[in-house]
Amino acid sequence: KTCGQGDVVTDEVGITVPLSNPQQSANDFAQALNCLSNNSEVRLHLKQNCPARALELSWDSKAKQMIEIYEKYCMA
Repeated sequence: KTCGQGDVVTDEVGITVPLSNPQQSANDFAQALNCLSNNSEVRLHLKQNCPARALELSWDSKAKQMIEIYEKYCMA
């Protein structure tokens, strides 16, 4: 959840690990890996949601959002 990745990775596409102290973060990361390793349903759920999230965060999507904002507020 640092450097902007907390905004990119949602519960629908991944598991975030809070930044606390090195030992706790390592434990939380290991717990997330174990969850993914042991639960194919969780992996499938995350995998199915990734393409839509990637499109949402694409440059084309951001450009479209900026054009909509420009047209709404600057072309009125």
